[in-house]
Amino acid sequence: MALRAHPAFDGTFGCRTTGPSGLELSWRSGPHTAVCTVDGTPGAPRFHVEVTTSDGTPTTYASVADLARAAP
Repeated sequence: MALRAHPAFDGTFGCRTTGPSGLELSWRSGPHTAVCTVDGTPGAPRFHVEVTTSDGTPTTYASVADLARAAP
């Protein structure tokens, strides 16, 4: 399944800060979740995306290469 078609994106969106340079974006639809955590620290930016399926199995993407492999 393409990440953009994950069932979590049909649900509720949330956004919160996680520190002076952090942000968490989340989508939830029933048992499905997608959470993107971003750290915008100057000189050391990074991100982490975790999605879960209805049985709770997580899949993690921690790089652009990981996301590219998830593309159809």
